[in-house]
Amino acid sequence: MEAGSFWGRYGREAAKKVGPSGLLILIEPDPMSEKITRLVMKKEDIENVIFLQYAISDYVGSTPFVTWGNPAGHRMADPATIAHPEYGKCIINVQVITIDRIVEILGLKRIDLLACDVENQEIPLVKGAMNSFKSHIIHNVALATYHADHTSIPNHKFIVPLLESWGYKDLIYEDGVLYGHD
Repeated sequence: MEAGSFWGRYGREAAKKVGPSGLLILIEPDPMSEKITRLVMKKEDIENVIFLQYAISDYVGSTPFVTWGNPAGHRMADPATIAHPEYGKCIINVQVITIDRIVEILGLKRIDLLACDVENQEIPLVKGAMNSFKSHIIHNVALATYHADHTSIPNHKFIVPLLESWGYKDLIYEDGVLYGHD
């Protein structure tokens, strides 16, 4: 499962290793990135893919989403972004969901890898996946946690204690990504 999949760069590699027996779930709120990802998957003959057009957080609903600039940096919009003269022109409304809700809807019993780069939504993502982490449905994580909230403390400083309390081990922060397993 890849959240904030952009063009599915990590999911593509995982799908190639697992082959047709695995299921790849790509979650990306930006409609243009999803269209490109569908084309890339088709070109690379990766067929066992579920595309979900959502932003990931710790709630279910909708939110403004900014699509200005580099598509790899699109993100949920805060009030300052919405009011910005350039960014504010590129706001769309997207649906928001939690990892736990996706697990429930799809009836997933196991997620071998949760990879994500959700542009400073890593803490809400982890909180919205709490049941999946606690029940060890998620076996391995690769979370891009180099983003920082308003405190300027990198997100991995908040996430590591949560994952440790849920039994995750060998948590390593390397090159902006937090890795670990159950």
